Amino acid sequence: MMKKVLYIGWIGFQNVGDELLWNLFASYARQYAPDVQIIPSTPKVNWKDTSPYDAVVLGGGSLLLPGYMAVLQEAHEAGKPIWIWGSGIDWIGEAETDALCAGAKPALHRHFSANDVELFRTVLASAAFAGIRGPLSEAVLKTHISHPPNENREDFFVPMSNESLTHKESEGVFLS
Repeated sequence: MMKKVLYIGWIGFQNVGDELLWNLFASYARQYAPDVQIIPSTPKVNWKDTSPYDAVVLGGGSLLLPGYMAVLQEAHEAGKPIWIWGSGIDWIGEAETDALCAGAKPALHRHFSANDVELFRTVLASAAFAGIRGPLSEAVLKTHISHPPNENREDFFVPMSNESLTHKESEGVFLS
C-alpha cells in the first residue's frame, strides 16, 4: 500500500514563498520517493487530524507556532515520523528581531510560555529532520529552545540551503 504523508503548510492562500516551498518539496518527493503520496494541507484538508497519514511534515512558512507544534507532537506520540522542512519564526516583533540581528539574546517570554518552550523542545528532539528557515529563526530556537543534540541525529538544526538539502536527500529524508 502506498504511504501517505501530510504536508502542513500555508498553501492555497496565494503566498508565493509558501507555495514555492511546497512545490519544491513535492518535486523532491516525486523524484526521491515516488511510491509516497504527499497530501498538502490546502484549505479543504483537516491538517489537525493526522490519523489517516503515515508521517507528517511541517513545511515552509512561518509555522513554528505552538498550534502546529502540538499537531506534530500528537503525530509523534501516535508513532508517526515527523519532519520540519523550511519552517521559521517571523512573528516575534521588531524589537526582538533587531536584538537578534545585533547578536543579543532578547527576552521572548511574552511570545513563548514555559509550556510552549517544552513543546518546542519535545517536538524538535523528536523530529527526524529539522530544516529551519533563516538565521533569525535558528537563533531564536538555539538561544531560547535549545536542548542537548539528539545522539541519533548528526545535527539538531539544519539551516535550509542547497548543500543541506543535497546532504539530507542522500540519507533518505522523505521516508525510509
